[in-house]
Amino acid sequence: MIKELNLNHTCGAGFRDTSRPPMSSRLVKCLMLKELMDNPSTKPKDIIKRFKTYYGVDLEYYFAYAGRNLAMTEIYGDAAKSYSKLIWYTEALKKSNPGSHTMDLFLEVGGSAVKKFLNGAPSKHWANALFGGNRYGELFSTLAECFNSWIREERAFPITFLVDSIRVKIMNMMTAHRELCRTWSSYLCPNMENILTKKINLGRS
Repeated sequence: MIKELNLNHTCGAGFRDTSRPPMSSRLVKCLMLKELMDNPSTKPKDIIKRFKTYYGVDLEYYFAYAGRNLAMTEIYGDAAKSYSKLIWYTEALKKSNPGSHTMDLFLEVGGSAVKKFLNGAPSKHWANALFGGNRYGELFSTLAECFNSWIREERAFPITFLVDSIRVKIMNMMTAHRELCRTWSSYLCPNMENILTKKINLGRS
C-alpha cells in the first residue's frame, strides 16, 4: 500500500532536456543518407537546421559532422582510399579517350625530334614547376577562387568523383561554346568582330 507520494524527483531523468535527446552519429547518418545522395553539398550546419525544423532537436555540430562523414563514406566509399583509384582512373581515361592527352599528342606529332629534346634538355628548361627563376611577378588568388566557386557542389565528393565531375563540367562547357560558335558569322567572336569593325571604320575616317 502506498502511504506517501513524493512528486519531487531527484534523479537525473527529472532534469532531462527534451530538446537534446540521446544522439549518435550513426542515427544522423541514417536520417540524412537519402538527402546526401540527392545533395552531396549539404553541410553540417544544414543538417543542424534540418534536425531543428523537422525533429525539434538541437543537434550538436560534432554529431552533424560525424554523421555526414559516415553517410558520405557509405555512398562514395572511404575518401582516403579513393586516392588509390586515381591510377586506375587515369588508365581508364586514356583507354576510353585515345589521343586526347596533350603530351601524348605532342610526342606523336613531333616524333623523334621532340623525344630527343625532352630526354636531353634539363627539366628546369621546359617544366614550369621546376623553373629556378622568378616565375611570377605578382600572385593573385582570383582564378583559384573562381574555380573553387565553379566546383562548389563537387568539392564534397571523394577525389575520383571530384575529378570525373570536373571532366564532365569541362566537356559540357566546351559543348556549349562549340554550339555558340556555330552561330557566329565570321571566324572571330562577336566582341572581337565589333572591335575590328570599329578600328577599320576609324582608320577610314
